Amino acid sequence: MAATRVIQTDQFEVKGSSGNVYTITEETTQLDGTTISDKHTRWINGLAGYTVQGGGSANKSASGEFVIVATGESCIRI
Repeated sequence: MAATRVIQTDQFEVKGSSGNVYTITEETTQLDGTTISDKHTRWINGLAGYTVQGGGSANKSASGEFVIVATGESCIRI
């Protein structure tokens, strides 16, 4: 079974349609892609997830906007 880890890859603020500002943390899952010939561990990036500071999660839309899951509020990165 391959090893995995989750690392923080970004943190930024977004402004919601309500005018509220939120801090969002991006976390990326990585998979151990090391082969027998590798001398060091080689991590391969997988999917990113987004959490809202203070609790909850957010989804990133195809247009680059974020939607806070708990409230459905649309946000743009500032």
